[in-house]
Amino acid sequence: MAQIAGRAGRHQRDGTFGVATVPGQDAEFTQEEIERIEDHRFAPHHWLYWRNTDLDFRSPDHLIAALEEPPIVPELRPAPEADDQAVLRNLMIDPDVTRLAMGESATRRLWDACGLPDFRSTGPDFHARLVSRLYQYLGAGDGHIPTEIIAAEVARLDSVQGNIPTLASRLAGIRTWTYAANRADWLRDPAHWAARTRAVEEKLSDALHRQLTERFVDRRTAQLFRSRGTEPRESDFRVDKDGTVTLLDEPVGTLRGFRFSPDMDARSGARKRFLASAEAAIPRELERRAHALAGCAWERFALRAQPGEAVAILWDGAPVATLQRGRGLLDPALALDSSVARLDVALREMVRTRLTAFVRQHIAHSLAPLERLTEAAFSAATPPAVRAALAPLAEAGGAMLRRELDPVLSALDPMQRKRLRTLGIIVGSLSVFHPALLKPGATHLRLTLEAIRSGQLMPPVPMAGLGLLEKPAPALAQSAARAGYYRFGDRMLRFDLLERMAMKVHERRSGHAPFLPDASLAASIGVGGETLARVLRELGFVPTGAPENGQWRWRGLRRSHGSHPGQSQARTAPQRHSAR
Repeated sequence: MAQIAGRAGRHQRDGTFGVATVPGQDAEFTQEEIERIEDHRFAPHHWLYWRNTDLDFRSPDHLIAALEEPPIVPELRPAPEADDQAVLRNLMIDPDVTRLAMGESATRRLWDACGLPDFRSTGPDFHARLVSRLYQYLGAGDGHIPTEIIAAEVARLDSVQGNIPTLASRLAGIRTWTYAANRADWLRDPAHWAARTRAVEEKLSDALHRQLTERFVDRRTAQLFRSRGTEPRESDFRVDKDGTVTLLDEPVGTLRGFRFSPDMDARSGARKRFLASAEAAIPRELERRAHALAGCAWERFALRAQPGEAVAILWDGAPVATLQRGRGLLDPALALDSSVARLDVALREMVRTRLTAFVRQHIAHSLAPLERLTEAAFSAATPPAVRAALAPLAEAGGAMLRRELDPVLSALDPMQRKRLRTLGIIVGSLSVFHPALLKPGATHLRLTLEAIRSGQLMPPVPMAGLGLLEKPAPALAQSAARAGYYRFGDRMLRFDLLERMAMKVHERRSGHAPFLPDASLAASIGVGGETLARVLRELGFVPTGAPENGQWRWRGLRRSHGSHPGQSQARTAPQRHSAR
């Protein structure tokens, strides 16, 4: 729609948003669509699906391996398995197919057959049976589907008798043969059969359209006028499990959560009276849903935090509210969805109370350590020096760079450091963090709450369980730094893995004597030699002597009072992997 609007305004003259009128349908722009088009405000895409196009046709096994090759660019993700790939995998257990699919030419022919669309929507398992049948013609003999086969199938489908499901099934069937007829190398006389199948397809399509019109337009209006007045009885109105709203057994729209979306063909002519009757019954259903939401289990709620979108609360998969900046990181404000805000005051507040309780319960369950840090940071029972360390750590979500807290940490005595350990805080060589807050669920929720607090859309989040980021995009690198990743050039390493490596390095050294670092730990994490060298320099070590088998020996520099790793002077004694 934005592209069309841009073309319409290419001469820099203001236009208007109108109504597209076609027989039986009036399509209007919503206010949200108009505002987003005018402001050019669209959700950004941070990654794309990718599938390899450089295919290897030496054999079906080589072809499958090429299709499964992963992308090498972080902005790309492996595409979900497509129908043609799923059909190919199914065919590889068919001995009649594997017998024929030998060599490059036969494999290419097989892949062409796998591209046959599943017009019947039967799924890859059943669709593979049809593809297998056709491939046995295409891969043997003269490589064509026999004329008598397509002639018999087209004759069987060339009938306009039957009900709507029967006609829809025939239409899907003829489209399969129309596709085959438009492949010049599949039939002996493709031009003839393309015209023949197209004529049958048009005839079936017209017949199906007539029956649909009769069923969903004429019958719907007639039933309404036969009912008692325009107000339906309770039994005439129903909402199915999938959200379809029906009146007198005819669908008039969908209800997702508290948001009703009428069918487009219910907006015009006599059908508007039918829609009005359905909408008169909607408030009773919304009241029932409000009571159901107020008493349902927590499992029916969820937070939807997608990159580039506002954070929404879902109830049975439908949005009912969004989260906005509140009094603090762990106390976001709640804004009801416009569909919920139109409820009566009592129902609206009942919904708000339940959703607020869900948000608090979700935060308490996933970020319990951060709540304890925050409570201790503002408790009068906590010594002031400890509060000075806890307050910025809690504000940052439980993970910070060590150098940002070093002035405060250096002022703590042993008992005060023990208070930090009691809270589960690890003061490492380069970072300070609570291990539980680096887990995937806690990390995602922390970044979600930080985006809400800053009034921004949800940023990209490091992939769950990924401890090393290779050349992250700027937006991902920024959120990863807040999540608890330390940057080394074009790579970022999660705090817990970094400190684990630092502890192993300090265990391997002996005083100020040069030592060889244990590269096996770095390799197990996925860290190469260049990144390992950056880590060692940040820890306060310098290379010395000549390399041995490609590895440098390293020695520590004497550390002056108040310095920290990453400054010009380095420590001599190891900083233990604890809050000591």
